[in-house]
Amino acid sequence: SVADDALQRLRCSTSLQEFHSTDVVIEAIVENENVKKQVFSELDKVAKSSAILASNTSSISITRLAAATSRPGQ
Repeated sequence: SVADDALQRLRCSTSLQEFHSTDVVIEAIVENENVKKQVFSELDKVAKSSAILASNTSSISITRLAAATSRPGQ
């Protein structure tokens, strides 16, 4: 099924270096703005420029997190 195919393509990782070829990254770490900004800054360095960097934050401004990258409008 389409859902099974999609699930087979999902990957979880704790190594930022593995994100060099991904199309979408969904950050799901501690709800701490400084920590999230650091992760987004590092992801910005290793992820391809067309990659979508997303967050599951429930209380931190996405605009402030995006400012930690070179692609704040993406």
